[in-house]
Amino acid sequence: MNVNQVVPILLTNLAVEGRFSLTDDKHQKQVDELIKHDRRITQKQIAGRLGMSTERVGYIIGLLGYTKVCSQWVPRMLAPEVDTAV
Repeated sequence: MNVNQVVPILLTNLAVEGRFSLTDDKHQKQVDELIKHDRRITQKQIAGRLGMSTERVGYIIGLLGYTKVCSQWVPRMLAPEVDTAV
C-alpha cells in the first residue's frame, strides 16, 4: 500500500468517527459567566481557566456578541437601522 491508498482510508475513518465540538451551550455559558464576572478578563485567561484554545474562546466570544472596547468586554448592541445594514 502506498500513501495515496492510505490517506483516503484514514480520512474516511475520521469522517465516520467525527469530532466533538467545544461550542456547546455549557462552554458558552461558562465563557459568558467569566466575562460578566470580570469584564477586563483576557481571551488567554479564559482559555487557561476552561482548558480551551484561545482560538476556540475567540470563536465563542464572537457567537456571544461581545467586542473588546477600552480593554473591557461589552455586548455588541447595534441600532436596528445599523444592524440591518450590516
